[in-house]
Amino acid sequence: MVRRARVLAPLVLTAALLPALTGCFANPFVPTAEQLAEEAIEGVTGGAADYTDGELPEGFPTSIPLADGELGQGVFLGGADGGGWTITLTASDAAAAVASAGADFEAAGFEIVSETPGTDFRALYSSTEYMVTVSQSGDDITYVVVGAGSSAEPAE
Repeated sequence: MVRRARVLAPLVLTAALLPALTGCFANPFVPTAEQLAEEAIEGVTGGAADYTDGELPEGFPTSIPLADGELGQGVFLGGADGGGWTITLTASDAAAAVASAGADFEAAGFEIVSETPGTDFRALYSSTEYMVTVSQSGDDITYVVVGAGSSAEPAE
């Protein structure tokens, strides 16, 4: 009887743990990829972080005019100067979307600081609240948003 209990105990334990080990159920002890990304970003920046996929990151300013398209990844990085956001979206006609971006930003109260039209579109727009860099590559449009008083420099 004791020998039988020694054999059955590991089998019962294995059967109980098997669903968690196969991925059929979420393991509360293993962080998600999103949680790991946020923890890594917070560790590097020393500030708050929010990583999203398919939605705008926490606190993304509603005054930023966005092209129509499918939202991809987004990140908010908080810091001493308030932080900033980066989002990428995929548009069916990204070239047309960024070509009209200047008018969209002007209508939203932004000034066009610089625009470089062409296959690798880049632009910098500024308002009293935000500086926004918009770039396009293929079907992807990337927005980088920082506070107007931020010490962040726009990418060259």
